Amino acid sequence: MTLVAEKRGAALLKKELDSERNGKEAEFQNLIRELEEFRVRETTYQKALELERERADSQEKTFDLRLLDARKMLDREIRDLMDKLRVEENRRRKLFEQVQMLRGTIRVICRIRPDASDQPLDYETEIGEYHDHPVTFRVREEVKKVWGEKRIELSDPYEFERIFLPSETNSDVFSEISDFVQSVVDGKKACIFCYGQSGTGKTYTMSNLDKIETRQEGTHYKNDGIIPRVKTMIFSEKRRLHEIGMEMSARGCCYEIYDNKLWLLKEGKGKDGPIPKTEDSHFRDLNSPEDFDALVEGGMKKRHFGATEINRHSSRSHFIISLETAVKLNDTAEIVREGLLNLVDLAGAESTNLAGTSGASFDEGRNINSSLTQLGTVFVQLANGDIPTFRGNILTEFLERSLSGRDCMTLMFVMISPLRKYWTATKHTLAIYRIGSRGRPRGTSQRLGVKK
Repeated sequence: MTLVAEKRGAALLKKELDSERNGKEAEFQNLIRELEEFRVRETTYQKALELERERADSQEKTFDLRLLDARKMLDREIRDLMDKLRVEENRRRKLFEQVQMLRGTIRVICRIRPDASDQPLDYETEIGEYHDHPVTFRVREEVKKVWGEKRIELSDPYEFERIFLPSETNSDVFSEISDFVQSVVDGKKACIFCYGQSGTGKTYTMSNLDKIETRQEGTHYKNDGIIPRVKTMIFSEKRRLHEIGMEMSARGCCYEIYDNKLWLLKEGKGKDGPIPKTEDSHFRDLNSPEDFDALVEGGMKKRHFGATEINRHSSRSHFIISLETAVKLNDTAEIVREGLLNLVDLAGAESTNLAGTSGASFDEGRNINSSLTQLGTVFVQLANGDIPTFRGNILTEFLERSLSGRDCMTLMFVMISPLRKYWTATKHTLAIYRIGSRGRPRGTSQRLGVKK
C-alpha cells in the first residue's frame, strides 16, 4: 500500500514537473521571439540613426559653409562700415576744426571766485549777442576828479569770451572748454592757463578732485577741476577711437618753473632739481587712468608751496602738465595725427605789500611777477598777430611749442576776486589780459545787474 502510494505521488510530481517545464520552454520561446524582434528593431533604428547622422553631417557642412560665407560677408560689411566711420570721423574733425577757427584760436575767459569773507565789489555783467552768458564785466568804483570831487562811476568794460559767475561750478567751466581737449585728440597743440592774483581759485579750477568716497573711474563729479576731467575725456576718446579701428596712445610728464628755472617733477621719493631743457625721455606712457593719476599726484607732491598773508597754501611756482597724444590706424599702424596739451596752473601775481613776503619769498614773488608779465606780453602779441617774443623767460620759452604755429590753440582763464579790498590787484590783472577774443561782435542784448 505504501509502495503504490509512493508511485502515485511520483507520477503526480513528474506530471507537475513536465507541465512546469513545458511552461518554461514556452516562456523561453517567447523570449527568443521578442529578442529577435528587438534585434530587428535595433537594426532598423541603427540604420535610421546612421541616416540621421549622415543627414546631420551634411547639414553641418552646409551650415559651416553658410556660416563661413556669412562671416566673410559680415567682415566685408564691418570693413566697409569702419571705412565709412573713418571718413565720417575725418569729416567731423574738419568741421570741428572749422568751428574752432570761427570761435578763435586764442580765447580769454574770466572766472569770479565765490568769496563772501569781506566787503564785495559792486559790479555788473552784460550778456553776449550770441549766447546767454556774461561776456562783459564793469565795476562801480570811486573816482576822484581833477577838482577834488569824488564820484561813483562804472569802470571801462572788460570783455571776454565768457565770464563765469561765483555761482557756476567746475562742471560748467569744463563744458565750455572741453573743445580744447578734443582739438588735441584731433591733432592740434593747445595750452590752457589759469592766471590771477594769489588766492583766486586757480589751483581749484585746474586741479581740484572732488572728495567722493565711492568715486568711479570714468565719471565726472561736480567739483572736479580741469585736470581730472581731461584724464576722463582722454581715456573716453581712446575707447571711442578703438571702436572705429584707431588706437590712441598718450604720454605725459610734470614740470614746474620755480626760481626762474625749469624743474622736472618725477614720481617717487628721489630729489628733483633744475634741468637745462625738456627731453623726450622725460615723458612716461599713460596706458590707464591710474597712470595719469600717479603722474599728477607725484608732480603735485613735489611742487613748491608756501604761506603768505593772502594765501596760507600759496603756489610758489608755475605747475605744468605736458601731455602728448598720437592716433594711428589699426590696419596700417600709421600715425595719422599727433597732439600736444599743456595744462598750466600759474602761480598768482603777487603784491609784496599785501602778501607780506620778504627774503626768499620776496624773490619768489618777483620771479613769478616777471614771468607773468612776459607771458602777458606774448599773449598780446599773439592776439595782435605779431611775432611773439618767447626768448628771455623760462616760462614762455617752455610754452613756445604749444603757443606758436597755425595748429596751436590758447585758452587763458583770468581768475579774479569779488572782494573790494583786492580791487587794485584785480584791476592790474584785468588790465594785462584785457585783450579778450578780438574780431568778434560783442553785443549786449541784456544786462545782468549783479550788485553785491
